[in-house]
Amino acid sequence: MPILFVVVPVGSLVYQRTLGGGMSKLQSASGTLLMAVYSTVNVTLTIFFISPFRKFTRRFTIDPVLKLLGVKINVTPVQPVATESLSFNVRT
Repeated sequence: MPILFVVVPVGSLVYQRTLGGGMSKLQSASGTLLMAVYSTVNVTLTIFFISPFRKFTRRFTIDPVLKLLGVKINVTPVQPVATESLSFNVRT
């Protein structure tokens, strides 16, 4: 993500200035907007894709709303099952 929101706008600015080309107001505004949006997108992706952050956020945001609406939350923990094919300590 940093490549899209930080490196591309700065790289395009340097590239255009090196070639002596001008910059329109739209290009500079969109580059500034992409750089400003990076922190928001980074935090959102961290919350959704990293499990401890997602569980913490859900516990304090979604679960109380579901309890107020009367929705019962059934969480069944998944237990790993040992198999013979994953015995790494046994030599064959």
